[in-house]
Amino acid sequence: MRQISIQKGNRVELLETKSAMDGSIVELLNGIEVIRMTNSHHLEEQRFDKKSEFLRAKEIRHHIQMAKI
Repeated sequence: MRQISIQKGNRVELLETKSAMDGSIVELLNGIEVIRMTNSHHLEEQRFDKKSEFLRAKEIRHHIQMAKI
């Protein structure tokens, strides 16, 4: 119970970040033809890598904080 009460804000933020990541995937899939036509897959790959690294770092911080409790 202590973990839940202490980490509540962090968990909500983590879930929101994951939700945004899901939205990014859907956006990329819906725009796949435009990405192909404009040959911008490298740009989209960099954007997605940046977002996924942000999520990974946030999850690691969350798990480290959970381990300290």
